[in-house]
Amino acid sequence: MKLSWTWSTAQTLKAVSDLYQALLKIPQPVDDCGSLTVMSQFAALWNAGRVQGIREERARRKRKTLTAEQ
Repeated sequence: MKLSWTWSTAQTLKAVSDLYQALLKIPQPVDDCGSLTVMSQFAALWNAGRVQGIREERARRKRKTLTAEQ
């Protein structure tokens, strides 16, 4: 069963969001400011996109290799 990239990305973003929310519940040694929160969210989204891009590139290369072998 092939999953669409939107479903996969949504699951990745949900996992990142859950992790971020769990981290917010841990007492922090430094007060959390608004800019730190925003930058953390941007970093989480960027990393989720990067991971998804890596997955897509690996799948593309695998398809290309399988096609070349046939």
